[in-house]
Amino acid sequence: MTVLSLPVQKTLVGCTWFVVSTFLTTVSTTTFLKYPRDPLPSSLSTKLPNSPVAHLVNGTPAALLLTLWRFGFSQVASLLTFVFLDPFSSPSSPSNTVLLSILKSPISLSLRLLYTLPHFLPAALSLFLANLFNSYALSTSGISLTYVTKCSIPIFTLLLSPLLIPNTPFKVSTASALSLLPICLGIALTSYDSTNFRGDGFAFAIMSCVAQVCLNVFSKKAMMGLNVGGMEAFMNLTLAGFLLTTLKILFPPLLFKTSSILLPSPPPLPKSYGSHPPLKLSIFAAASYHVEYLLSFVLISLISPLTYAVSDAVRRLAVILVGKTCFPKSEDRFTRQNTAGMIMALIGAACYSLLK
Repeated sequence: MTVLSLPVQKTLVGCTWFVVSTFLTTVSTTTFLKYPRDPLPSSLSTKLPNSPVAHLVNGTPAALLLTLWRFGFSQVASLLTFVFLDPFSSPSSPSNTVLLSILKSPISLSLRLLYTLPHFLPAALSLFLANLFNSYALSTSGISLTYVTKCSIPIFTLLLSPLLIPNTPFKVSTASALSLLPICLGIALTSYDSTNFRGDGFAFAIMSCVAQVCLNVFSKKAMMGLNVGGMEAFMNLTLAGFLLTTLKILFPPLLFKTSSILLPSPPPLPKSYGSHPPLKLSIFAAASYHVEYLLSFVLISLISPLTYAVSDAVRRLAVILVGKTCFPKSEDRFTRQNTAGMIMALIGAACYSLLK
């Protein structure tokens, strides 16, 4: 069996991740968040007055529902993959048969998770917050402003990495650092005259940026410390993320209070959020997310956090173009200033990649 070289692996995984994220995830996520949720019949609310099911369906904003679907689907998919592939068994082991693999893998997997999960908790909390604040930003300010703002992830990576991993050398040349300045100017030009710009939406996007940087750094650190691959790392993160999301839905004040003066409130929504989006749409959004993030964690295991952040910035600009095309009514019209800002951000990301 031919083993692909490392450069080919990086290219193949990176290109697939780029396409899935730009097209499938963008369309499914935005459609889910914008889906009109009709009020539930009063009879259903009466039958399930205080149950977790009624609270989940009728009283949970779309951002949290989407986060729950994402982590839940990814966790089931990851567990099934590990159970049937039985990655902890030797190829020559009798457990190589399908039946014995199914019986043995859950035991091996449970023991493995008990050991690895605590190491991924900081990254899991970062993943949860990055997803939640990103959904809040999309609901508040739309695709364009959210993803232009999140092009600043390389800058936050540059600023925060020495603080998050102080004992690890983290050096970037002056030319590389200066090449990030066009990203800042591009974000400013894009946001300045936008009718969709809102302070709380901008704050949500910035907090998602910070959480994403923490996710990249903490997950990379845990993967290197445990010597695990991207698939196993993603399984740990989605399990912890699903538990955190469930706790947040059942106990809203847990983790953080959205009314706190330290955090902006989520987008204004009615007290009763209404019915759940269609099942097919939910599965489509969750499956797209699973493939995207699984590939992203494989990719980040192959490259450095800052290189990943730069690649992510270029991808986000492509997401903006897709969002403008697929959702023209909810997104701002491209102006010369918007276009100039996006081009500047793209040039900054490309220059950094070349200089680094």
